[in-house]
Amino acid sequence: NSSLNELPNPNNGRCSSSYPKDEHSEMAESASKKMRLIQATTVVQLQIQQESKRKKDELNDDNIWKQSINVLCTIHMEDPEINRFVLLKNISPSESEEEIAEALKDMGYSLKKVERFKGLPMAKSLLGTSNDVKKALQDKEIRIGYRLTKITFHPVFWFESFHHRKKPSKQKCVLCHGKHASNSVMCPAIRKVREKIGIHFSRREKVKNIKDRDRQVQETDQDEVSKLRAQLQETVKHLSAIVQALSPLLHQQEYEQQQEE
Repeated sequence: NSSLNELPNPNNGRCSSSYPKDEHSEMAESASKKMRLIQATTVVQLQIQQESKRKKDELNDDNIWKQSINVLCTIHMEDPEINRFVLLKNISPSESEEEIAEALKDMGYSLKKVERFKGLPMAKSLLGTSNDVKKALQDKEIRIGYRLTKITFHPVFWFESFHHRKKPSKQKCVLCHGKHASNSVMCPAIRKVREKIGIHFSRREKVKNIKDRDRQVQETDQDEVSKLRAQLQETVKHLSAIVQALSPLLHQQEYEQQQEE
């Protein structure tokens, strides 16, 4: 009896019926479990949606820092109500952050921060409100620096500088010391190096070079053929001269043989 009492109960204290379960009851239990699981997931999803909607409704210009802000490098923004970073491109590298901020304020933008990328013609600006972002999306182009203001107020200085920038007399190549830019395709040094490497500036130049090469090969072949022809003519002349010199001797030998006979 003691050994029987020490054996573990397979039902773990649960009362089990002696009748076996049929298939219909098992299917009903599994269906009820699935329905309970679906109801629980839908309730959780509704709670998450309501919480996110409540947080979004609470956001404004003062507490927008609570939301994570992603810096976008293009003008296409998914949510201008949240994202207030705008990337400004094609700005002169000589323009400072203060000058950019002043120009944006003159255009009616409320600005919090401007950050320049060192050595690049672009800047990242943090606008004050979402209305400024919408205005920037509507404007599409914001002219800052010499592209508008400096040409307007200093036309003589800026136009002269632009004019002399591409003037050949004001340029000097560091490779051949010619009056052109150092990276010009007209530089003889660059042309020689490219010809040695086999790089061509355009498809037309490549076709021209191939034609020139074929013409040179044809000319060399013609020269060799003409040389061989001249050599053959000289040899023929020599042979004809030898035959003419030997013909009297041959005639004399034939005459002597006839006399002996």
